[in-house]
Amino acid sequence: MHGPAIELQKKQPANRLIKLMVDNLTKLRSLVDELLDIQKLEAQKMKPAIVRGDVSGYLRMLVESFSSLAESKKVDLTLVQHQKSFIGFYDEQMLLKIVNNLMSNALKFTPSEGRVEVNVTINENPARLSFSVTNSGEAIEEVQLTRIFDRFYKGSNGDYEGTGIGLALVKELAVVLKGEVSASSSKTEGTCFQVSLPIDKESWKDSPVGESQQLVAKESIVTADVPQDSIKSSRDTDKELLLIVEDNDDMRAYINILLEDQFRIIEATNGKEGIALAEKEVPDIIICDAMMPVMDGFEFSKHEKDTLQTSHIPIVMLTAMVSKKSKIESYNQGVDHYLTKPFDVEELRSVLQTLYRNRKKLRELYQKDFVDLKPDGVALVSKEKQFLQLLKQYLEENYSKSDLTVSDIASFLKISDTQLRRKLKSISGFSTNEFIRKYRLEKAAQMLGAKTSSVSEVAYAVGFENLSYFSKVFQAEYGCPPSEYTLQKAE
Repeated sequence: MHGPAIELQKKQPANRLIKLMVDNLTKLRSLVDELLDIQKLEAQKMKPAIVRGDVSGYLRMLVESFSSLAESKKVDLTLVQHQKSFIGFYDEQMLLKIVNNLMSNALKFTPSEGRVEVNVTINENPARLSFSVTNSGEAIEEVQLTRIFDRFYKGSNGDYEGTGIGLALVKELAVVLKGEVSASSSKTEGTCFQVSLPIDKESWKDSPVGESQQLVAKESIVTADVPQDSIKSSRDTDKELLLIVEDNDDMRAYINILLEDQFRIIEATNGKEGIALAEKEVPDIIICDAMMPVMDGFEFSKHEKDTLQTSHIPIVMLTAMVSKKSKIESYNQGVDHYLTKPFDVEELRSVLQTLYRNRKKLRELYQKDFVDLKPDGVALVSKEKQFLQLLKQYLEENYSKSDLTVSDIASFLKISDTQLRRKLKSISGFSTNEFIRKYRLEKAAQMLGAKTSSVSEVAYAVGFENLSYFSKVFQAEYGCPPSEYTLQKAE
């Protein structure tokens, strides 16, 4: 299937779905190759193919091939080499597999803005290669370190993807190369994998030796994990804003492809990033995974529903967890809908459309509340009601101030101007300035109906300094000039 998929990609190079399919088939082939390698090692049918070459230059080429992936993940990748060039004896393919597994593993477990450092040292007489791959991030518990090289072992944290094959392969390859590999981890120093291999001629005197070609197979360079368009900036459209919180790059890319025609899309790789992005952008809807590193989807959902700025946002949980307990936990945290992976595309689209329609109906209900100028009488049935009550209470005390600004209101609510604008627009359909104007006009209508003040006195009393503008917007709202409104009320 890999070959036909590549041919299809050649014919449709711009098709992102085909590219995603090719990337995943490449990963699948790599996984199968690793399983076959382990079988060969078990059967003692994999023998070192030793070459004589510049081992320092070869290692540098392998590590630098991960530069673009590190950059895309906002990880600082550093290579420290004490010898820029050194002629030694080694197996190119086995060393490539060891380095690729350790580098992929380090970058996968390193958070954004973290670091990965590769330190290479070569000791002489006899020549021995030692290199370490150290990454920042959460420490690995001691009990897990003792089993980390066991085949299919993934540790107690199931948040991360993986098969438990890569590190087992690293261990067995190191043994075949007459070397050793170890791991250490601490909260202050990070996680470090250390490899030591003999590269002197004497160690390989019984093996045929070739000359290194210093070539890295094209499919060995890791590119498939580079995130696809992590944030799209299309603020000039009327599409609703969708936040995808998902640690799997391919899954984010897939959802992006499916929904980019309907939504503007922003992305986060874990719950902690999702919180920061949601509070900054205040999306219209959120899709999140359940199991993620740093912060899972359950904790993320609870935080969003308990936070004033984001409590109104519908959340769809996508997860491979199918138990009744997981579903109940999701709903208890405020999740609006629960879909299991692999999900049906049409079902996902239908869920999003339903949530949008329900949000629209709720918006119409809240719009009716906006004309109620008795904030104490508004029942607190949700955080949206609480938000509206606080807003009305503030306006009740400040609507007469002609210099009242959006920033004044946002400051009172302890949120940003953007958060106020997007939340109010989402739950009501009104911009902040429209809401202020409607509130002032309703107060004006009450005063005019009471017939205790002139039109000009009413205009100034509700914060309008320009009488003609007041008359214009009043007529647009009530269908008649303010002077006629007074007469109509008299009749």
